[in-house]
Amino acid sequence: MLEIARQFRKEPTASEAVLWQALRGKKLDGYKFRRQQPIGAFIVDFFCPEAKLIVEVDGLIHETQQERDQERQHLLESLGLKFVRVTSHQVETDLDTVINTIRSALTPLALRWERGRGRGDLEAIGKTYYDYRADLMIRNNQGLTDTYNRFH
Repeated sequence: MLEIARQFRKEPTASEAVLWQALRGKKLDGYKFRRQQPIGAFIVDFFCPEAKLIVEVDGLIHETQQERDQERQHLLESLGLKFVRVTSHQVETDLDTVINTIRSALTPLALRWERGRGRGDLEAIGKTYYDYRADLMIRNNQGLTDTYNRFH
């Protein structure tokens, strides 16, 4: 499995190469992504271990194997992993929207709300959001003083 993943890394599709340039080196809000990551018996296009997020880029071949992709996704989701699926066309023509979709899946607030834990308590949601933003600023090396001044 590892050898197959290595081979896939050496020969990415055009859209995978474009998306990798946007994700690699913690470029997306400080999150680390791995490409062509083996998970069990599967190899996923991109994986963020911290957020337990899988990003799959579906090309033309995926149109013929949708049922198998859905079974695979369901199995991986049953392990507590979250999925974002985008098409190669979306990556090549609207990368900003793809990045924003991935970013939304990464945010702790979005994950908490989607899992049904959000109770509608606006004060708690606001505090969680600002805690998240402060953490993000620190991860992006914006410094504690800038972070403190921004939120106080």
